[in-house]
Amino acid sequence: MKNSPKNIKENVNISGFCDSSKCIFKSPKFISGIRIVAKVLSAFSIVFLLGSIITMFFPEEGDEGFKTIELIALIFFPIGVLIGLIITWKKEKLGAIISLVSMFIFYLLIIVPRGAWRAMPITLLIVSPGVIYIFNYLILKDKR
Repeated sequence: MKNSPKNIKENVNISGFCDSSKCIFKSPKFISGIRIVAKVLSAFSIVFLLGSIITMFFPEEGDEGFKTIELIALIFFPIGVLIGLIITWKKEKLGAIISLVSMFIFYLLIIVPRGAWRAMPITLLIVSPGVIYIFNYLILKDKR
């Protein structure tokens, strides 16, 4: 009777991570670890995005240039995502929202209409610091 389903339900926390007395996700060590990971990923993403912006100014020979929709999309990726990631260093929530919305609009303009799904993993990796910052904000919003 000790391991009856009723006793197991009482002893196991449904959320799996937090109980009323302590939450792993809200511990200062976890939060600072999340911020460190986000900042490191953000730094790598910023360097990559700056490199991709610089290479756009040196097109290959025989390149036709950009179409109008591509120029509009460039405002959102890499430029909008870059601006958002830079802002996250001072204002995490605002910068994360800017980078995620910019990436979403880029997907709607380029990825979805062209079916260029192979580009998604790298672009998701680049915008991952924004996702981490939003996750961090959602964890801490009730503490603020």
